[in-house]
Amino acid sequence: MHGHGDKPHLCTYHDCERSIPGNGFPRRWNLFDHMRRVHNHQGQASSPGSTSPTPSSASSVCPGHSTLTIRKRRTSSTSKGEAMKRTKSNNSTKAIVSANMQGNQLQSMQLVWHQRKAALNARMAALDPTDTAALDRIKTDHAMLQNMAMKIRSQETVQSAH
Repeated sequence: MHGHGDKPHLCTYHDCERSIPGNGFPRRWNLFDHMRRVHNHQGQASSPGSTSPTPSSASSVCPGHSTLTIRKRRTSSTSKGEAMKRTKSNNSTKAIVSANMQGNQLQSMQLVWHQRKAALNARMAALDPTDTAALDRIKTDHAMLQNMAMKIRSQETVQSAH
């Protein structure tokens, strides 16, 4: 399989973990890139037949550029000696995101509840005691407000548990 074979290209710096057989690089260019980035090595390939670009080959590939331009990866504010480690997404991060989403959902539910309450109050202010259809709508709206209030309280309970 690709990437799981031999890693014959070893780092020339003996105190580097990539100088240990088995921890090298599968491609020569990757070794040179490592040496340039990690060890600030400025030299080119030391053996003939190298596949790494040289300034003369760079000018033939990119006319108008007489020297090889090296682009480094972006670095954060950490020191050069400090290794960057990747971290896996953990449950606390997911819980924070979930809590934020629940908080937004709770605010939205409360806003809708207040809007429907205002609409119910307006209906009640214009209520005609003989209009049975209007009374039925008010009962339905009241039941809906009670249901929404229960959901809001349960959402608040879930949030306070976190």
